Amino acid sequence: MSKQATVYVVNIGASTASYFDKVKASLLALVQSKVVGGRKTDVYGVVLVGSEVTKNDLYTGEGNEYVNIQVLNNIGPALAPSFRNVHAIQPSTKEGDSLDGLIVGLDLLVRYVGRYRFAKRVLWFTDAQDSIAGTEVDAIAQSMRSKDVELDVLGYDFDEMSLSNAEKGTAQHSLATFVAESGGFVTPLEAAHADLTMGHGVTKSKPKSVPTYRGPLCFVNDVFMDVSVYLSTSRATVPTAQKVSREAYDLVEDKSQLQHGDTDVIMERVYQKIVEKPPKDTQSQANDGTDLDCGTNIGQGEQEDDEEEEEPEIVDDENLIRAYKYANVYVPFLTHEED
Repeated sequence: MSKQATVYVVNIGASTASYFDKVKASLLALVQSKVVGGRKTDVYGVVLVGSEVTKNDLYTGEGNEYVNIQVLNNIGPALAPSFRNVHAIQPSTKEGDSLDGLIVGLDLLVRYVGRYRFAKRVLWFTDAQDSIAGTEVDAIAQSMRSKDVELDVLGYDFDEMSLSNAEKGTAQHSLATFVAESGGFVTPLEAAHADLTMGHGVTKSKPKSVPTYRGPLCFVNDVFMDVSVYLSTSRATVPTAQKVSREAYDLVEDKSQLQHGDTDVIMERVYQKIVEKPPKDTQSQANDGTDLDCGTNIGQGEQEDDEEEEEPEIVDDENLIRAYKYANVYVPFLTHEED
């Protein structure tokens, strides 16, 4: 699908301070890939969990729900202001609820897409320290499946194997259940960070291993991104097989004198004019008006069978014209009419 909407839900709370550098580098690499792609239909948004600021449409100003959840970037194309906002993210001293952040991200995604056909994706950066369980979580997982929202979890210090082996009742076990019910996938942050910062998550094909330039690129004022420049490469393919004339090859006594193309098969087309004749039984009946069952035309039919059919007439190339099929009729077009 050409249109894609992605929401990054990122936990930057105080408890995740040791992972902040890798989290930010991975997020910058993901956004950078959208900036380099330059597709207006590849949009994204960013939701921060544990932010110093509370800024989202679900926060009513009362209670503890959706507190310290900030919509850093509303969903839209990867332009300079949104990239600058991601580049300016700083560690936080607050804590936020990861599930609240996911709900805010889903609400942002569903309201933006509406009835349009988008490939919907949520990338959830989490440390799996918040317990998520209950009927509300089941409803969220079912809603994601019904709306075809793809969920990818980037675990700060866990992978899919450790989640599946987590003890029942723990936060990681509840997260594993939620991921399974929503049809999501889990990727360790360490592996994702290595792939993204090396460019494997950005380029469509693996380039040569040695870049011609590697360093910072000034994107906007005081905002730089690390880039690697490679020489353009092309995929090597096996030459296609061609037909050769065995007869022409056998006629050459000294095979060492053969040059490229000497035994190639040259295709020539011959067009023949074929006139379809009416069925013989119908023609006999039309000529004398007798009933076919009376046997009066048997001799005539045998005589027609013994006659040799005429050879088809060969049509020269200059007498050929192009015709296009319209329904069951071929409509001819002359050369000067096509121009």
